[in-house]
Amino acid sequence: FLNFKQLMKIKQLLAIALLSSLTTACQKEEVLPDDLAAANSVSALTSVDSQRRNLLIEERFEKSLSDAFRKHTNTEFDFYGDFYRVFAKTSHGFTISSAQVRGGRTAARFELRKGDSGVVRAEIAGNKAESSSHRWYGFSLYLPSGDWGTDSSWDIISQANGVPDPGEPARNPPISLYASNGRMKLKVIWASAQISSDTNRDGEKVYDLGAVEKGRWLDQWQDMVFHIKYSYKSDGILEVWKNGTKLVDHRGPNSYNDAVVPYFKVGLYKRQWPSVSKRVMYADEVRVGNENATYNDVAPSASSTTTATTGATTLLYNSGGSSYQDSQSRTWAADAAFSGGVSGSQSISVSGTTSDALYQRYRYASNGAPFSYNIPVASGRYTVK
Repeated sequence: FLNFKQLMKIKQLLAIALLSSLTTACQKEEVLPDDLAAANSVSALTSVDSQRRNLLIEERFEKSLSDAFRKHTNTEFDFYGDFYRVFAKTSHGFTISSAQVRGGRTAARFELRKGDSGVVRAEIAGNKAESSSHRWYGFSLYLPSGDWGTDSSWDIISQANGVPDPGEPARNPPISLYASNGRMKLKVIWASAQISSDTNRDGEKVYDLGAVEKGRWLDQWQDMVFHIKYSYKSDGILEVWKNGTKLVDHRGPNSYNDAVVPYFKVGLYKRQWPSVSKRVMYADEVRVGNENATYNDVAPSASSTTTATTGATTLLYNSGGSSYQDSQSRTWAADAAFSGGVSGSQSISVSGTTSDALYQRYRYASNGAPFSYNIPVASGRYTVK
């Protein structure tokens, strides 16, 4: 007779083989810590933003590695906050940086190099949120233009990775966000068999999310929100928003028939380097919400721009619209921090500006129902225009 923890330990040992690849054979390099695989229940935390509820993880990367880094009892795993770092085997693989920041003072920086012998990943993975099949995920990413030349080989930047059952080989991740040939894509894979592999899956689907957006300005971040109900049956849900615009509404199977729920990862995973030599990615404002969460609970906060002459911080929202770069190279964040109301648009010409699109989207009260904005800011005096 084996207890649950012993069974999970056996599962981990069998699952050591191979993190998933999208197109090639896998390689032995990832196993789960006991406290992730055996998670049963997790309590919601208190967010730093009073309006956010139902969060299991909130990581803004405001602590240095020396302050937040700690070793797992299994020395293959290193922790940062509520994440464990999976095989970032180089000193440049995972760092905390102030070079590009979505909110606060610092963000996470990931780097892979073609010359990193045997290193294919620099990622962080949720450490305590995989206790239910229904989750919300939000994060912001920045891809520096100088490090994102077009490459025919894929680069995974986020994934929900499956946990193989005993006797089951490692497989491609059931849900992966990746770049390939200059396009951002989302791949979904599913299988209903209790023992499945990459050769007997039930199906897969790839969504094209548009061209890879490369950061050229300080605030050109991409805000991603995922709403997932993991299932290998018809009741699965996968919704994906980018900068406030829903790009994917996948209903039906979206994962494998596994005993353990997939676990969420952010960072770089790349195996082949046909035409580039380095990849760098920044991530910030990573949140995981439970089954009671909403879009606004996990979505990144508004972009901020610091004015060097005054030291003031300006919060810019494109009310009713998506993220927008205006004629002054300022980034207006996608509509956020609102409660109620309806978004609308008008295809009209606007005098006195070359940023017409900024004024063509709006949010308004419907049938007299009120709506409001609750914008999180630090204590102090502010001017609202």
